[in-house]
Amino acid sequence: MADSLPPYRNVDSAPVIYFDVVGGFGVMAGAVHIEIAGRTLTPNAHTNEVAVEFATTGRLRCSPAAAANLIEALNGALNMLQVGQQQPAVSIGRLN
Repeated sequence: MADSLPPYRNVDSAPVIYFDVVGGFGVMAGAVHIEIAGRTLTPNAHTNEVAVEFATTGRLRCSPAAAANLIEALNGALNMLQVGQQQPAVSIGRLN
């Protein structure tokens, strides 16, 4: 018999975390640590230049099992993206 998982509950207030790069990763006391960062653009009105930098958007901390589950989910999503890109473009649009 397969292990039963506890019920999944969606929480509408859970944040959506966007990131452009993984700033760092490591392991401490058996937990996986991943720092994620997003690219920021800061305009300078005096020089008309834009400063580009990366700012931390989140810190992931998880067990090795959860990290493996995240890898599986990311690989699945990337595979879905590749399949979507391989399909021919529809030349005629239509309403459902």
